Amino acid sequence: CSRLDSNCSALPLVPKLLSPAMAPKADAKAKAKADTKAKKADKEEAENKVQQPDKASFDAATQKINDEIDKLKKKKDVLQDKINERSGGKDEYEAKRSEITAQINEIQGKLDQLKTQKTAIQESVNQAQSQQRQARADLNKEKKSIGFTSEEG
Repeated sequence: CSRLDSNCSALPLVPKLLSPAMAPKADAKAKAKADTKAKKADKEEAENKVQQPDKASFDAATQKINDEIDKLKKKKDVLQDKINERSGGKDEYEAKRSEITAQINEIQGKLDQLKTQKTAIQESVNQAQSQQRQARADLNKEKKSIGFTSEEG
């Protein structure tokens, strides 16, 4: 065997790394690692990539929500009609209340007039009574000053 022959067992000290047969395997391993790295990168990009939205499912979901909104609006309208129906009596109540308030004000005005007349009458009665007392007091004074006594004596 010659020294350049790599299959020769007489040269056990020659490292196998220098042999030309090993070089393609190393390149294959490096290519395999590069391929796996590229595949992992592709997988990560596929996972991170935002998918295009599905217009049909979006429209269906939107329609479902709009239908629910329409149902709630109809329910609100029914309840609003009931509220308006019951508050119709409110106008009648306010009209009746204002009518009664007007009557109360009218009666209060009459009462004020009567009170004024009453105080005027009481003042005139008190004045008449005081004049009577004064006249009686004057009469008694005159009787004492004249010295009037009974006819018999």
